Amino acid sequence: MNWDKPLQSRLLRVLQERQIMRLGSDRVIPIDIRIIAATNKKLPQLIEQGTFREDLYYRLNVLKATTLPLRERPEDVRVIGTYLLNEYCQRYQLPEMTLTPELWKRLQNYSWPGNVRQLSNIIERLVLSIHSRPATLAEAQLLMDDLEPTATSISSSSCSRCRMLKGDFKTIRLRMLHQLLLTERNNKSQLAKRLNVDRTSLNRWLKEDVSEDSSTYE
Repeated sequence: MNWDKPLQSRLLRVLQERQIMRLGSDRVIPIDIRIIAATNKKLPQLIEQGTFREDLYYRLNVLKATTLPLRERPEDVRVIGTYLLNEYCQRYQLPEMTLTPELWKRLQNYSWPGNVRQLSNIIERLVLSIHSRPATLAEAQLLMDDLEPTATSISSSSCSRCRMLKGDFKTIRLRMLHQLLLTERNNKSQLAKRLNVDRTSLNRWLKEDVSEDSSTYE
């Protein structure tokens, strides 16, 4: 995000006062708008670096929706993949394409570091390269050789699990609670119900001070 500070200041004023003024005009125009904003950056870090205004962040961050990476929702791979299959078949004017259960399972078992963009690339590749219906795992194997896990990715995954379990009981509990809270879309009441604990206890655990930031353990 490369917004300069003057632009951020103007946007903040619009959101706070709900007014705009056309260039060259001296008449204020009241507006009723809703802003939908998205980013792949970590805005709290940009605030600490002084490149993003903290007051604008809180003005925008009212209803928050955090998208989980594709590796944490493998059930969505088939849903998104089916949509992409139809999309690319129509774009290239090819017959409707389906995949065998074995091929879907192979796609769902991959970690997808490139998320939906990478899945889209693979689906487009399959549509353009395979002419049989349904497409089988044997036919797709050579086309997906870049999906094979490398030693680095295996090591990284293993290390991630080790970090998740690093520290004392309170640290591990807090880390896991933050991860579960993400899966519940930051709904504390739903998480408390899922864990069969009262909301007061959950809030107390989430506020416990630990030496490490649990959000870095994914």
